[in-house]
Amino acid sequence: MPVAPTSDSSPKGPAQAIDRILLVAIGLCLLALAIHRLFAYDIWGQIAVGEWISSNGLPSIDPFSYGFPGREWIEPRWLWCVLVYGVFSTFGVNFLILLKILLLGLAFWLFLRIGRGQPLWAVAAGMAVVLVAAHERFVVRPELLSFAALMFVLLAIGRYRGGGSERWLWALPVLQLVWCNAHTLWILGPATLWIVVVAEWTEARLAARIGTARRDDTIEGARWRRLALVAVVTSIATLFTPYFLRGVLFPFGLFREMSAGHMFSETISEIRSPFSSYFFAADFRTIGYLAVIVISAATFVANRKRLSLSRLALWAAFLFLSVEAWRNIALFGFVAGSAVMLNFGEAAQAGAGRRASPLVAWGVRAVVGVFVLAMIPLVVTDRFYRSQMSHKRFGFGISDHRFPIRALAFVREAGLPTPVMHALGDGGYVMFEGGPGSAYADGRLEVYGSENLEHAFQVTWTGEGLEQEADRTGVHVVLVRNDIGYRPLLRHLDRSPEWVPVNYDHLHLVYLRVGPDTASLVERLAFDWSDPPLRSIPIPRSLETRDWLAGLWPGKPDAFADERLGSLFAGVGNYDRALTHFEAAYRMDTSDARTRMFLALFYEALGRDDEFASVRAGVPESFMQEPSVQVLAGRIALWASNPSLAVERFREARELGSPEPEASLRLARAAMLAEEADLAGATLDELGRTHPDLAELWNLRAVHELRLGRPWIAVEHFERSLAIDPDQEQVRRRLEEIR
Repeated sequence: MPVAPTSDSSPKGPAQAIDRILLVAIGLCLLALAIHRLFAYDIWGQIAVGEWISSNGLPSIDPFSYGFPGREWIEPRWLWCVLVYGVFSTFGVNFLILLKILLLGLAFWLFLRIGRGQPLWAVAAGMAVVLVAAHERFVVRPELLSFAALMFVLLAIGRYRGGGSERWLWALPVLQLVWCNAHTLWILGPATLWIVVVAEWTEARLAARIGTARRDDTIEGARWRRLALVAVVTSIATLFTPYFLRGVLFPFGLFREMSAGHMFSETISEIRSPFSSYFFAADFRTIGYLAVIVISAATFVANRKRLSLSRLALWAAFLFLSVEAWRNIALFGFVAGSAVMLNFGEAAQAGAGRRASPLVAWGVRAVVGVFVLAMIPLVVTDRFYRSQMSHKRFGFGISDHRFPIRALAFVREAGLPTPVMHALGDGGYVMFEGGPGSAYADGRLEVYGSENLEHAFQVTWTGEGLEQEADRTGVHVVLVRNDIGYRPLLRHLDRSPEWVPVNYDHLHLVYLRVGPDTASLVERLAFDWSDPPLRSIPIPRSLETRDWLAGLWPGKPDAFADERLGSLFAGVGNYDRALTHFEAAYRMDTSDARTRMFLALFYEALGRDDEFASVRAGVPESFMQEPSVQVLAGRIALWASNPSLAVERFREARELGSPEPEASLRLARAAMLAEEADLAGATLDELGRTHPDLAELWNLRAVHELRLGRPWIAVEHFERSLAIDPDQEQVRRRLEEIR
């Protein structure tokens, strides 16, 4: 952040000692937030890309996708990919986490250099702001390089603005040569420079025109021209990539694709606005983000007499980026933290001797101290991550909450045919495991284009068009995420006679297509969800990574596996197994809101009222307002022979927006079981007006008429159902019985 170095106004004596202790504590908090198990989905694909580049040179055509082969491939992160491949292949997984710590440490060291000469309490405030805003992005991704590069740009401008030599500025084109070959966000380098160039020119002209006092460190005259020249040279340096002009245009095209309102942009959470309904909630990240905006804006007001237009312009530009996409909040955090540090420092120096100044300083010390002293133990024991419903876990090694490691190990060990169909997020690991030609599609929008990714997402999320894609690509194996978002695909596979389950774990399910080529595998491996075998599959030796910090202190019990298995068995209708896993998860961790929610549904259905009241008390009301939760509650109620409760739950699901016509079909079935004939009849009549060509509707109407003792009408309804769908052997047999 542009600023002139000022004399150190930090207080002497006990206050100075407290400030230094506070900075050490913030460093420890940074370290704690940086140390968590390998978590980012993209890292595996980036390692695979680095391996490919190391062996074959820079890419031009993507070799990894069998689903959409032959696509042009521009890889602006090639330098990062080669780096992470080198670290992983030479040292292993844990050194990727150490690389992250090193790069974050570099970014924060540069941040400290920007604040040289500022009061230490102001530096501590700025660092705390960065931690609050940016901690979610402390993952092994190329934006770590962008954090450090952005801080160097701000440092170089600040040093030059404060009277430093030009060598700081002329380092920026050299930095840009590395940056534009390592991460798509290289655009921030020249953008930051040009924002400062325009803001400094504007500030000088405004001061001259309206007669206001200008800052002593305003860049003007020959120094401004040199700054503009550096901005020009830095912009030209962006051409020096293997892709030349196409590389320069690449981030603009990517931004246009991501902002175009495609389904892809709507389903990837990190590119949604933080003010979307997905993110905006009364949790730490939302409240913290709003607090960072308010606090950093307030420091500009406090420092209004020494307002820096370029600092304000950068703050506003990065605030805009953060409003556009959640992933940019970390970048805004670094800029806002710098602004807080410098504005506080300048305001304190300008107001030295005033009574308010020490009160502000001590207030900042208190707030920052409480924050770091609370965060460190919460983070290292995983209580912070669990409270945020994050899958991060403190320590080294690989997250057991993310990747299809065991599922693909089973595919390999069982000799299943490859390649496999998989979710987009799993594509990176599939590329890492299988190499060229192994991935259907992954998250590289720059390779596939939005239309192809929309199609791939539709297939791998809902199952719509799955058989056609399997025919086109020759796929016989589908990898299904054990996640509530992928329940439509699971339902499609379970209802189709073409697919059978052959393996499951708490993260993924494996389905095999029935056919002549797979008959022996189906006979050997297929199972029924009423009694599924849990297979023990060893993971690859290269991924058997020890957590270097395991056992040093007690962590919060992790019931993730049991909660996910309970959710899986609830999804496939094995409610006995589901209840067993949910109760095991609850015994392990009574505070987990999702476990409490699922368990409450079972206890309510089983009439265990006291236990229901106790467990339900810890479930947020918003959880129960999800239509899918009410649908599950209705299904559990039917399993528990409680059709009246099922009617209530299915009715609520329909009112909450559960998709039709399935919502009304469920309600009608439950109403018939609950012997609520009027409700069943009214629901079916209503559905008949909206979906008259639905075979299942006429089957239910036939059953309803049989219950009312009118078989002649039931015959008419069965016949109409068969006219819509003749391939219903069970309906045909039922019709013959009635006749």
